[in-house]
Amino acid sequence: MKTLIVTNYYLPGIKGGGPVNSIKNIVESVKGDFDILTKSKDFGEKQNYKDINVNQWNISGGNKIYYLDKLPLIRIYKILKKEKYDVIYLNSLFASFSIYVYFLTIFSKTKIILAPRGELNQNALSLKKFKKMIFKFLIKHYFKFRKVLFHATSKSEEKDIKDNFDVEVKTISNLPSKRPETINVPFKEKDCIKIICVARISKMKNIHYAIHRLNAIKQGNVIFDIYGTNEDDEYKKYCENILLNSNIKVNFKGNTPKEILNTKYKEYNLFFLPTLGENFGHSIIEAIQNHIPVLISDNTPWMDLEDKKVGFDYSLNNEKCFESCLLKLIDMNDAQYKYEFSGFEYFIKTELKTEENIKKYYELLVAEQ
Repeated sequence: MKTLIVTNYYLPGIKGGGPVNSIKNIVESVKGDFDILTKSKDFGEKQNYKDINVNQWNISGGNKIYYLDKLPLIRIYKILKKEKYDVIYLNSLFASFSIYVYFLTIFSKTKIILAPRGELNQNALSLKKFKKMIFKFLIKHYFKFRKVLFHATSKSEEKDIKDNFDVEVKTISNLPSKRPETINVPFKEKDCIKIICVARISKMKNIHYAIHRLNAIKQGNVIFDIYGTNEDDEYKKYCENILLNSNIKVNFKGNTPKEILNTKYKEYNLFFLPTLGENFGHSIIEAIQNHIPVLISDNTPWMDLEDKKVGFDYSLNNEKCFESCLLKLIDMNDAQYKYEFSGFEYFIKTELKTEENIKKYYELLVAEQ
């Protein structure tokens, strides 16, 4: 089948977060006839990407990518009419791209697959609540006119979808990024810890919560480096203005290309992300692929991490658990650290099920129905 993937942001962009990785990993891993329709600018940017042809097809990695400078209905209509796709895969529920495609395909027989990418998580819906309520109302009426298959990437997201819409749901986990060829686990010095967070600077990622938990630590030397796109100036300013103990250093590192970020993991002893919700969490898995233990909330698909010897997952209501865990980690020497976190390879083999999920994506997006 010929499949069009519609996504707000795609390569060479680096600011779109997990959804960019989700699509990149599908396109690279699943052998299919994929075209990609996306914006010509990265998140928050006014200038088009360099070295692309705007408002026309580009060839990259054997796939066609159409970079739209703006989102005129007529141009999107012409693309859909000319190419005659068997499947349209929408990489967002609320994005303007998706809204336009809903409108243009209301009487079409093209198969529509919709991936909400965590947008129906209760915490996500609480942000910009009124706007999303209006969109949900309109989208429900759209579903009365035509069938849409939802794609969930976890059981919790499947439940979120069914709690909001009476629709068919196919659940397939996201595909992880390719593993690094070499892994260098840093030496863990007692009474010191270097912590990395890779996330958009937004309320959803709960960065301020992480800083407050660290700030409760009165012993040892702690460095907390945060890599990611600034989505909310006011929220970032709030995080930067938290008064820190003298033993805590927090650094906002900004946007970092993935190929550079992959070389940074070897400098850190812990990945820390007390997120309000992830339907997958690419950065969490990339840390584990680099043999870096993770400290996360229980709002992700990844649970019982202490038993699996790859990290910790706690309820955000239990602040003391996070703080006690951080104290324990700071106190560890290198031998204790390496003994405590020895389950990475087994986790990757048993939890990610990459080959099995590639086959499922092929059946969803490529195989003749």
